[in-house]
Amino acid sequence: MPDPIRSTGTAPAWHYAPDNSCPVSPATVPANGNSAPLTDLNGPKPGPFGLTECDTAIITRYSVRLTAVNDLEDQAKAAGLKPDEVKALGNYLFSLPQSDFARESSLVRDALKSDNPGRALGTYVDLIAKRHEAPNRITPEIARDLVMGVGTSATGTPGGHKGVIGRYQANQAATTLTEMSDSDYKAIAGALAKTGQGGTVASSAENEAALILKAVATRENAFADPKSGALDEVLRFADRIRGKARSFNVSNTNLLALDNQSYGLQQHWNNSCAPTAAEMLKADTDPIYSLQMNTFDTPHSTKPGVLAFEQGIVLIGNGQAPGNGGGITLDPALNSIDEPVTHRKYAPEAVGSTPQARAAAVDRLESLLDQGIDVPIRVQWANGGGHFQVFSDVQGKAPNRQFLLNDPSAGVSAWVTETDVATSPNSVFTAKLTTIYPGTEEPRPKSRH
Repeated sequence: MPDPIRSTGTAPAWHYAPDNSCPVSPATVPANGNSAPLTDLNGPKPGPFGLTECDTAIITRYSVRLTAVNDLEDQAKAAGLKPDEVKALGNYLFSLPQSDFARESSLVRDALKSDNPGRALGTYVDLIAKRHEAPNRITPEIARDLVMGVGTSATGTPGGHKGVIGRYQANQAATTLTEMSDSDYKAIAGALAKTGQGGTVASSAENEAALILKAVATRENAFADPKSGALDEVLRFADRIRGKARSFNVSNTNLLALDNQSYGLQQHWNNSCAPTAAEMLKADTDPIYSLQMNTFDTPHSTKPGVLAFEQGIVLIGNGQAPGNGGGITLDPALNSIDEPVTHRKYAPEAVGSTPQARAAAVDRLESLLDQGIDVPIRVQWANGGGHFQVFSDVQGKAPNRQFLLNDPSAGVSAWVTETDVATSPNSVFTAKLTTIYPGTEEPRPKSRH
């Protein structure tokens, strides 16, 4: 198969190549073997406008491909892709051999029909370069698992609007797969090949694959170290979710109660909102951690357990006793609990009080959440007290965007409007948004394999 991408510098160049060149007309050589001009016995038959049948066939194939790609570009633009992403999508599809085009255009159409078409198609475009660099690692099957894992809502309920993996983590997963050792890759590929085995109509191989790849993304740094145990963790996780009902796997690989917005993770003490917000973020990032906590504890509860112990340790480590005393700042909790799995370093970013500053904060939140990057926040009550919460999703378009707010105080979540956020405090968003904690991406470690 011809390579659809030619590297000619810092950016890929694209070309269209028909799958089959026109057949050469048969010719004869004189019987005496002497050199003589070849005689074309079956010259090309003239077609419309003097074109040969072969030329007409090529132009027809070109026209059909061009029409199909233009249609997909138009739909991608309507789904929210940026102009440069639309162009990259069209160039890639147009360059493919026919057999690959049929498969890839089918995936693009499925992404367009998904619950989150813009995010799914954005993921598809993100993966183009990675697929070119490592086609034996980012296979068509893995590309589909990632794209549809982003596009398919976790649940049919309001809290589960986003996919079980986000666009940002899908990219992390692809990068990790390309850089891990051959033996680790073969083991992960083997686990992906077994997804759905032994299941029923209620299970989903596609959902299992997305969760496995999410676990891989979470351990991108660990896979660089052959002694980390990351591979064994992921393989055990794959065994535990294999063949289970999709609803079981979704509900047990998060602590944000995607299927029941009144049943999320709760803080165990009055002053433990910071470590609880950090646990929320970790749970929404690492499905293995979530499965462990759902197995050994009851997230929507204030009874003693593993989660309470973790919250208490973080409080004590930052100079506060668990209870009704003073709280702690959020960034130490985020950097101790979340940085190892999100691979982001956290620091507070103040939100100004002017309309322009608050509008900019709302835009920033949308950009991060659309990538699947959760954003912890600090709000301030009228009496001066503070509280930490987490934004975990966004939907809609300005000026009608809504943000999914997860509150550890009662273990609940709710959709709030961008006006609620920008004009807080108000009767809906009852405290003023003062600070966000988006985090900054850390450099990847060098592989030790």
